[in-house]
Amino acid sequence: MSEKIKIETVNKISQIYSVDVHCNPLIVDVRLDVEKSVSATSEKMRDEESAKANAYTKAKAEYKVDVIVDPSFVIRMSYSNLFFAFIAFITFGLVKLGLRFVVTISGYAGYYTNPKSYYDHQKLELSDLANAIETAFSNTPKLTSDERKVIEKLRTDEIKTDRMSPNEQEIWKKYTKIQNKTGQALAFKSIFYPNTDLSDYDQYDTTSATTSLLNPKNKRSKLNLSFLAPVIKFAVVAGILYTTFIYASNYYKKWKGKKEAELAEVEMHSANINYNVQSIENGFLNVTKGSVDSLSILALKWEYNVEEYPDSVQKYDKIRETFLQKYSSEYMPKVLEMEAAKIKQDFIENVYSYIGSFNGSYGSSTLLITIDNISPNLEVKGSNTFTYIDGSSYTRPLAGKVILSENEIMFELNQPSEIKTDGVFVFRHDKNMLEGKWISYDASLPLMEFSLYKYENYYDSY
Repeated sequence: MSEKIKIETVNKISQIYSVDVHCNPLIVDVRLDVEKSVSATSEKMRDEESAKANAYTKAKAEYKVDVIVDPSFVIRMSYSNLFFAFIAFITFGLVKLGLRFVVTISGYAGYYTNPKSYYDHQKLELSDLANAIETAFSNTPKLTSDERKVIEKLRTDEIKTDRMSPNEQEIWKKYTKIQNKTGQALAFKSIFYPNTDLSDYDQYDTTSATTSLLNPKNKRSKLNLSFLAPVIKFAVVAGILYTTFIYASNYYKKWKGKKEAELAEVEMHSANINYNVQSIENGFLNVTKGSVDSLSILALKWEYNVEEYPDSVQKYDKIRETFLQKYSSEYMPKVLEMEAAKIKQDFIENVYSYIGSFNGSYGSSTLLITIDNISPNLEVKGSNTFTYIDGSSYTRPLAGKVILSENEIMFELNQPSEIKTDGVFVFRHDKNMLEGKWISYDASLPLMEFSLYKYENYYDSY
């Protein structure tokens, strides 16, 4: 039985579901008992809200409390029949079919105290507020009939303050003070009495008239525009549907254009790949150095998503792997063999350029290596002579072979190993120069490196 657990905390005191009954609303205080914990577990229910309500009701009944303070819920979901749920999901795509909820609620005990009538409470608050407003505006002065005429003339003629007579300025200041007080009354009205209408207040009257206008009974009847609600709702829904259609249409056009561009790019790359395949196959048929470019083989790697182009990817990946294997196991050995044969042929044809004497410094002594003969089988005969500072010297015979590679010509010549200082010379022949090392047969003697120049060019190198 699979099970998914979710923990949810609700930051509220309680939730009361309204029903179609008439009742007198009450305002109550809640006494919290933090020493008393409340918890209960619901039955298996078909939805989460029903499970919460079941757990809440059981907890209230079991612990005899009025409300559960700071409730938290542990919500567990499981399938009543896992096999049936799997079949429903596969057949109809219904994920929640057979899903059941079990909720565990926990919180603190709360009890209702000091019940009061909601309307009586509101009357007291409104009465206190009306008295406060009446008191606040009780000192607002009144305009006399003559002063009202002056204000009307000043407003009609749009006379500026700096052009008024001193008497007119005093009347205008009094009028401004009344206006400020009235504005404050409107501010109180907009906050505490949003359903009243003060558009017809007497701008010359005192606070008694202004306060009376704050009574909700004086609000003016308004035009009933309820018939517009369905029209507005229809317009909103139609607008949403139209916007969704336009968005979906644009998205489809972009998606279609993207797919067409991808297919065109696939066709272009496919043509390039087929060209590379043909070029590589022709190169394998006529093996010469450079007839097949290794980069052409690597270019066969398909760069598109395998899920979108599985057939093409598999086809060319197999071709690429085949070519890579053939390239390394058949083509390259043939090319290297051909290159080695060409180097060997060139070497034999120019063998006399490698015969001669090469001289140079060797530590505190002088070393002379002479290559006397090179056979067609690349066997070498020669000798070496060490000359010391005091003028004494000794000569040893050399015999070995030439090692040809693609990039260089190496000599490996051995002394006869008759004395302790015999060893083997390994050097590279580069034009008129030998460069390499001497390795003694005796492991206790150190390796020596040298660079020798052809005898006739030896002094020219200094």
